[in-house]
Amino acid sequence: MMSLFFSNFWQRDMQGTSKWKGSVTVPVAAAVECVWEIASDFCGLRRWSPLLSVCEKVEGTEQTPGCVRYCAGKSSGDENGSGTGGEVMWVKEKLICMDSKERRYSYAVIDGNMGLHGYEVTVQVMPASSGAGEEDFGQSVITWSFQLHPLDNYREDDFKDYLRSVFVDMAKTLQEVCLAAS
Repeated sequence: MMSLFFSNFWQRDMQGTSKWKGSVTVPVAAAVECVWEIASDFCGLRRWSPLLSVCEKVEGTEQTPGCVRYCAGKSSGDENGSGTGGEVMWVKEKLICMDSKERRYSYAVIDGNMGLHGYEVTVQVMPASSGAGEEDFGQSVITWSFQLHPLDNYREDDFKDYLRSVFVDMAKTLQEVCLAAS
C-alpha cells in the first residue's frame, strides 16, 4: 500500500481572501529520471492521469512558460463510478515555470467548467531518501503543492481528500508507466 504525506492549512493571499492550500507527497517506486521525464511532459498528462481522455497543447510552445494545455475527462458522478454517464469536465492550464534542474514546474488553471478559481499547482519530483538521509536509488517522491479559492459546493477537507485520492492514483499510474518503460 502506498503511503503519503498530506498537509493542509489556511493562509491569506495578498487581497485578504482565504485560500485553500495544501500539499500531497507520494512515493513512487521508480527512478527519479524516469518519473521526471514523464511527469514533466506538460502536454503529456493523459499518459499518467487516469481521469483524462484528452490533454493537448492549445497555445504556445511545449515545455515553455506560457504554454497552455486543454485537459478533459468525464466526471465520475454516475452510479457505477465508470465515468461513462457523467458530464465532460475540462480545464485550460497555463505553464508558469519549468525548472528541469530542480525537477519542478508550476501551472495555473485559466479557464474551465470545474469552478477551480485561483487554482495553482507546483509539481516536484525528488529522489527518495533512506532513513539515514541518503538517496534511495530507484525510488522517488512526487509532491503536488496547491492553492485555490474556496469552492461553493465543497467543504475544504472534502475537496482536499478528493485531490489526495486523485494524486495517489496519478502516482500509481506514473509508477506503472515507468516500470513498463524499463
